[in-house]
Amino acid sequence: MTQNPTPPTGETTTPSTAEASYPLISMATVPTERAARYGKQLVSHMAHKITGSWDEEADSGYLLFDREGPVLGRFDVIALPSDLRLELRTEPARTDRLEFIVGIHLARFGARNSLAISWERTDGSEGTTQGPLTPEEVEAHTRAKKAAREAAQTEGMEHIRRAQRARIMRTVVPFVENVVGALLTLGVTHLQGGTPVNPIIYVDFAFIYIGCMGLLYGKQQALLATGFSLVILVRSLLGQGWDLVALLYSPPEFLHFVSYFFTAVLTGYFADREAFRQRADGRVKRRLQYRVSFLENLFKESVAIKDRLYRQIINSDDSIGRLYRITSRLDSVETENLYTQTAAVTAEILSVKDVVVYVVGEGGYYLRQKVRLGDSTYELPRSLRVEDHPYLKRVLEEHEIFVNRDLMKNVPDLAAPIVHDGRVIAVIQIYHLDFEQWSLYEQNLLSITARLVAGSLANAYAWEKETADRKYLDDTRILRAEEFDKVVAEFRERRRLQPDYPVTLLPIHIHHMSYRELDHKIANSIRAEDVIGATEKGVSLLLSDVTGKTLAMVRERLAKVGVETGESQSL
Repeated sequence: MTQNPTPPTGETTTPSTAEASYPLISMATVPTERAARYGKQLVSHMAHKITGSWDEEADSGYLLFDREGPVLGRFDVIALPSDLRLELRTEPARTDRLEFIVGIHLARFGARNSLAISWERTDGSEGTTQGPLTPEEVEAHTRAKKAAREAAQTEGMEHIRRAQRARIMRTVVPFVENVVGALLTLGVTHLQGGTPVNPIIYVDFAFIYIGCMGLLYGKQQALLATGFSLVILVRSLLGQGWDLVALLYSPPEFLHFVSYFFTAVLTGYFADREAFRQRADGRVKRRLQYRVSFLENLFKESVAIKDRLYRQIINSDDSIGRLYRITSRLDSVETENLYTQTAAVTAEILSVKDVVVYVVGEGGYYLRQKVRLGDSTYELPRSLRVEDHPYLKRVLEEHEIFVNRDLMKNVPDLAAPIVHDGRVIAVIQIYHLDFEQWSLYEQNLLSITARLVAGSLANAYAWEKETADRKYLDDTRILRAEEFDKVVAEFRERRRLQPDYPVTLLPIHIHHMSYRELDHKIANSIRAEDVIGATEKGVSLLLSDVTGKTLAMVRERLAKVGVETGESQSL
């Protein structure tokens, strides 16, 4: 069985796939016949506020959660004929929130079709679920959103009005206080008999008035206060019998006038200088805060990149240590071990779970399942007829990798031939690729893996040919005890990798038969992949992928040729 694959995220024409490299992946599959419509609607709607794009030709799109500045996660979506595939990449702490944002939008769009989005995470933690929603719930949300928008607009307008009032108050209050100060000075002048100068302490209260305005609001209000004070002073002097022209020529009074201006300029200067310094300090502070914020973000990004690169170096899929560890597993001359390691190595190199190795039968008409890995591979057919599968004919004839670009069902996503002596002896098949694994890079990895396996199998076959007389008894296909033990050990390893892979040991009672007689009798009763070998208690038949009725059929066939069997044992 195969899962319809998803093209790699890199093919969604995003400019920055590196930004989507996050430790946690959350995926969801939403069954719907309107996948393209919902996918486009979702991406187009959210792309108004964050970076995103929808590809009409590929029926796929992406979103980058960058509304707050840095990219917090990446969302990929692809529309298939029968379902909508979703993939979210982000940090674990943000997963719940981003799952909800994407899922609830899609659930609202598909409320009439009762769409439900259930997320599954690669780290094993429990994902969230959104939907299905009823049309009433969607309508209620719309009304609540409209009310919230209107409330926000009202609050915004109120905020603007408050700001305007504050700006008006900052402009009007100094003038009002200045007028009040002038009235107070005028009142004091009236109480002192028409003069601003106190006759007892000889203090001109106009100086206090001017100084307060200058210190509080600067030169503008200080000069205005000086004007008011001059009017009060001139009015007082005219009331005392002075002539206006005579005032201009009186040195004491002229000095009095100049003193007002000097007080205004001096106090206003100090106030204005302090205000200018505060504004300058504010600008410097804001500039420094911006620089600090920028450096903090840069530092955090640098640390994140450093940590990610460190993990990549330590755990890199392409690191020298890992490549050596992988390739060394193929350094064997035991064919059964090589087939087992072929599946394990392929799964590790390509980071996949479902791998099946089929061996080509004589004549190239059938393929027999040799090794399988992954829970989803149990239901795959044990044998394949080449004529029934055009992709197999192409692989066997052209010796090239098959890529399921047409998304055909019941067909592997990738298939690579293992070639020996100019013909295909086995085929590696991969199922259920993730979104990002549909790339030329993955195909090249599979091609290289197949070539490595082919080289190792060539050495193993050559070794078997040279050591055939030492491995088998009396020119038969019965393995010697030590060689048979090796095969049993290899099948135990295969069982460890794939627990549901049945392997059975069937003891054979040889009585007084010779090894050649036994070999002659069972030659046409067992499969080519079955192994017979000597043990401490006699001879046993090792049957792979045989249980229940099939085992009973084997017993029946052996009984018909006069071979008795004992109690079977599972490895």
